[in-house]
Amino acid sequence: GRFSLLKYNNTAPNTPTINSPVNDTFTNSTSVTFSWTNTTDPDKDIVSYRLEVYNDSALTQEYTINNSIVETATPTESTANLTSDGGYYWRVAANDSSKNSSFTDLRVITIDTTLPAEFNLSSPENGTSTADNSPTLDWDSSTETNLENYTIELSLNSDFSFKSSFAELNAI
Repeated sequence: GRFSLLKYNNTAPNTPTINSPVNDTFTNSTSVTFSWTNTTDPDKDIVSYRLEVYNDSALTQEYTINNSIVETATPTESTANLTSDGGYYWRVAANDSSKNSSFTDLRVITIDTTLPAEFNLSSPENGTSTADNSPTLDWDSSTETNLENYTIELSLNSDFSFKSSFAELNAI
């Protein structure tokens, strides 16, 4: 008999666009939701996604790979538990069951669940009484690498059950 060969030229889906977390994010939560905008497929095929998370920027130390994420109403999301402090490198690709898109740019997220080290309040001394309504507060700078800000709390009660004021100052 006669045979005929049917050839179908499939086009890979477009590369998804990452929403969050943004590159170089620091967080103290080990549960991280990765989010991206849904892509399009030139052939109108059904699209799924592959999320890859690595322990190194060379992408040789696999932490988790999920290659069966079903597309949802945009954005599509996947949550992973990143259990150890440190940097994680991640990226996403789309798949139409025949071809993969290119991967998104590599992103890094750092998990830091360790509380900052204590630091020394150097002025004014504990128990100081003053009529100055804008005293200067001095403390030794923290040596923490991921410190975002200092929170200053003032209270008339030694147990701080009532805080009369507070301020957040960016770390320098």
